[in-house]
Amino acid sequence: MSDRKGVSASMAFISTFPERLKAKALVPSQAIVGITVLAVILFACTLLSLAPTLHPWSGLMILYWAVGLPLIGFNYLAVAVRCRGDN
Repeated sequence: MSDRKGVSASMAFISTFPERLKAKALVPSQAIVGITVLAVILFACTLLSLAPTLHPWSGLMILYWAVGLPLIGFNYLAVAVRCRGDN
């Protein structure tokens, strides 16, 4: 993972970890990448939509805000739990 560039602020934060902690944070960080990719696809669909309003996509955006963002927070907690005790 050290050779990849971060795709979000979360990944930029995790990329500052020492190598031994990056290995422990691999699974939660992959989940963060997946959620971020979903958000990028959702944002692209919203921008490329021919609808005059954002109404057709508002349900998906609310789903991302209600589910995706808390999942990123839970992944932060998972990283903290997996890396605690390693100084």
